[in-house]
Amino acid sequence: MSVDTSGRRAARALLQASERLGPPPDLGRLRRRHRRRTAGRVGLAVAAVLVAGIVAVRVVPGLDWVVPDPAAPAATSPPAGPDLPAGDVIDVGRADASELAAGTSGVWLLSHHNDRRDELVRVDPGRLRVAARIPIGFSASAPAVSEDGSVFAVRLRDRNRYDRPELVRVDPAANRVTSTVALPPASGPGVTGLVVARGLVWVAYPGRGLVRVDPASGTTREVTAGGRLVAVDRLASAGGWLWAAKGRQLLRVDPRHGTVEATVGGPDLRGAMPADALAGGAGGLWLHGFGPAGERLLRLDPVSGRVEAASTLSRRTGGRGVQVDLGVGDRVVAIRRGSRLLLADPDQGMVRLTMPAPGTRPA
Repeated sequence: MSVDTSGRRAARALLQASERLGPPPDLGRLRRRHRRRTAGRVGLAVAAVLVAGIVAVRVVPGLDWVVPDPAAPAATSPPAGPDLPAGDVIDVGRADASELAAGTSGVWLLSHHNDRRDELVRVDPGRLRVAARIPIGFSASAPAVSEDGSVFAVRLRDRNRYDRPELVRVDPAANRVTSTVALPPASGPGVTGLVVARGLVWVAYPGRGLVRVDPASGTTREVTAGGRLVAVDRLASAGGWLWAAKGRQLLRVDPRHGTVEATVGGPDLRGAMPADALAGGAGGLWLHGFGPAGERLLRLDPVSGRVEAASTLSRRTGGRGVQVDLGVGDRVVAIRRGSRLLLADPDQGMVRLTMPAPGTRPA
């Protein structure tokens, strides 16, 4: 058989196969459908991208992930970025500062106002629009979404009385504050951590320690160790445990009884502490901090607290005055540091994208 005859037969076979398969799919429609599904599954990390907006995107070099006691990362070529939609901006209104939370009930933005009550803005991530605006009181902070979609935050019962904080619950079905629980007195505004786990709310704030709140009964209990209050800096839930960063140590707390079960230390962990941010997600516990080796992102075993992998984000050895927020979803780890937002791949351990985060206030 000649080459020409073989080529004609191959072309005829391809033509017949394409006729059986029908017309090609509408790629534009597939892309739009993929983006709608992706937006509907947005977690806390991707919520930060949606609210801040992607003003400009550029790929940054990947970061080498290493076992404990890592060496300096080697230079690598820029990896290809993930397929993330760009240009989606949601106008949530003006605010003096803001905080984010996300869960099954959507994305929630706590907007702070110096001249009036704070406001909780509910964002529908599927339709990319504001669904509700809820007045929440004065000096509110640390919003968190529970398993049933309820939103919890801490506010002051009296505008200028820092010693009278309370926990508030926002019902997503009613879009309003439906219950409050008085908390032990504080020495200043705001909290350093708030986590919802197994139907209980855990709060850490200045001048006290770690407080367990049962929203159903309205009771509170302060966690103690050796007869002393347990003062902590950051909180997270991972591996069925409550994790609390305290100075250069990490505490593992039983979420059922509020007892400190273990204290984790070691040179690999202390090299990134005290922690600036702590978060659970993607099957691990994540810690961000500045140490002698620079700015670090650690992935810890969510049960033992052992360092599984470490990444050096920069050579900066001090982050004083820089606000750091950490969000972890199934598909992305988001690190907000000042005016920069880094998106890392939790599976491959590489920073894929970096983009500006408008403004320098917390958001």
